[in-house]
Amino acid sequence: CSGVFKDQDFFTSIDIAIDHRTLDMEYVSAGHPCFFLIRDKEVSGLPEHGGEGRNLPIPVMSDMCYSSATCRLKAGDKLILYSDGLNDLPMTKGGDSLTYTMLKSLLRDLLDQHPSVSVSELIRILFDTVKSNAGSNFVSQDNLPDDIAIIGLEIEDESRWKERILKPDTMADFNRSIFELYTEIFEELKQRNFDISDLGIRSVLSESLVNAWIHGNRKDK
Repeated sequence: CSGVFKDQDFFTSIDIAIDHRTLDMEYVSAGHPCFFLIRDKEVSGLPEHGGEGRNLPIPVMSDMCYSSATCRLKAGDKLILYSDGLNDLPMTKGGDSLTYTMLKSLLRDLLDQHPSVSVSELIRILFDTVKSNAGSNFVSQDNLPDDIAIIGLEIEDESRWKERILKPDTMADFNRSIFELYTEIFEELKQRNFDISDLGIRSVLSESLVNAWIHGNRKDK
């Protein structure tokens, strides 16, 4: 009705909701590439071929019905979602697009080489590997057949979670607590091989905690 889309237009989509208490994940894929669930060293594609949660692309129609699927995640699971620009990256060299099966096989090989890698590092290695296969013709995003988006999620072990309660009396107290927390988080991220920004972490912590203390708690410790 808006005139933005034509009758024959469509788009693909994937929607995921995770219950943080039960780790139940519900997902709906509408014509989008399967995303990967990595559990230990096993790589699975969701939705499964012919399984629930797999739907046609979304047309510009209001009467379409879609099915969802559910999966219970557990600590250590990794999820990688990607747009099909990743599949088409080798086309910059005149090669063929990577199939889902090829990407899945590549991920398995990378996990054999890097068994304890974090999901963020795995994504970096995956992209660099696909990019290197594309050859020297890959220059910038401007010459890609399609844009590329990759999202990674990792379910951490709840026993490793930490809760820190800050009860500052003064602003100096508060600044000292922020610095101690920043130092702890920075060291933890370094140990996990994250590519991190010192200024970025410090800025995010300061801004969020100061807002919480001043505007949320009204400086009530």
